[in-house]
Amino acid sequence: MDASSELRPLPRRVHVRDIDGRARNGRIEAEATVVQSDSPNKVGVMQRIEWDDGRLEVRTGYYIRGKKPGARGRMVWGQYALMLPFGDFLELLKRAIVAGVLTNVRTTYG
Repeated sequence: MDASSELRPLPRRVHVRDIDGRARNGRIEAEATVVQSDSPNKVGVMQRIEWDDGRLEVRTGYYIRGKKPGARGRMVWGQYALMLPFGDFLELLKRAIVAGVLTNVRTTYG
């Protein structure tokens, strides 16, 4: 079983805080994942999120197996920027297209 199979199924709710502390809530509509080729406990992700105000955004990031006592052994959201070997990133882009993360996106900015 690879690490990506431990992620919760879609759609799922997401709650984040902006840099200024404002809460944002939404739903992950589509997601693509790739297990990093040189780090089997790290899963790169690309997600299409629809926020409760109707805006659509694409988020990249990663899950990693937790090492601290409260998260030890569980897949937790990484706190830094996503960095992947080049080939893994290209695979993530391909999977994002197939999974609908990067397709059929309507623009809501104006």
